[in-house]
Amino acid sequence: MTDGVPTALEWLLAMGEGDFFQGAPARAQRFDLQLPLRYRAVGEAAWHEGRTDNISQTGVFFSAEWLMAVDTQIEISFVTLVGLSGETVAEIICQGEVVRMVVPATMDTQPGLAARILDYRFVQSQLAPVV
Repeated sequence: MTDGVPTALEWLLAMGEGDFFQGAPARAQRFDLQLPLRYRAVGEAAWHEGRTDNISQTGVFFSAEWLMAVDTQIEISFVTLVGLSGETVAEIICQGEVVRMVVPATMDTQPGLAARILDYRFVQSQLAPVV
């Protein structure tokens, strides 16, 4: 529990722990979650809009309206329901670093960013999550 908010994301992220391939480094399990998010380079005032494609214990891949260079330190913020009945809303704020930039192959697809999650925290919110 962090700041009085049940750590549902910690449970989700912990699901990726474990050695799935004997003799090979474990790869965190990915969850296909499509959540709206905001992101920005550390120190930037303006937020950019995006949407998660998948998330794991160690990172997130998301569609991005604004691309950033690999190794850029970023902040990511998204809102999610906490608890099985969705009674609590939590904003999750992540500190991370861009590890991959995906330029779209066609005009019909959005660019994407993959970011390593270095740290995160929960902030209890009374706002409804955007869907």
